[in-house]
This record gives sequence, structure tokens and C-alpha cells, in this order.
Amino acid sequence: MGLGTPLRDGCRILNNTAAEGGGIFRAGSNITARDCLIQGNTASAGVGGGVGFTARSGEVILLIVNCDFIENHAVGGTEGGRGVVGA
Repeated sequence: MGLGTPLRDGCRILNNTAAEGGGIFRAGSNITARDCLIQGNTASAGVGGGVGFTARSGEVILLIVNCDFIENHAVGGTEGGRGVVGA
């Protein structure tokens, strides 16, 4: 659909840890994910355990098609979003 750099179909994003966007973090650009498994990821600053994104300026489009979010965590911070959070 031409939005951002698509993740490979059927991708698996497992058991990652980052301050923001434990599995995926994008700033200022669009996100497209299809048929992905996003599982067991942690955002240590509490911003999007599975996916975290920010527009920085302007608009960001997030397109998620047929993806599973399982047991992702956002700890600390105030933003939350165990699965997906955008700011």
C-alpha cells in the first residue's frame, strides 16, 4: 500500500528490549506491518512494548494488517501501551 518501509510478510519480532518501542520504534516516518508476530518485547521507559512511534512533526500513518501482539510489556514511564503507543 506504499506506506513506509514494510516489514517482511510473516516477520517475527520476539523478546527484544528498548527504552521506547520494545519490538519496533519509528520516529517521523510511516510504519506498515503485515502478517507479523510481535511477542515478548519490553519498553523499559514505558513507551510501546510491541510498537512505539512518534510523528515528531506532521503526521505518521501506522498500518498493521493481520498481526498478533502477545505478551509485550511497557514498564515505567507514563505513556503505557503494552501493544502499540504513539505520541
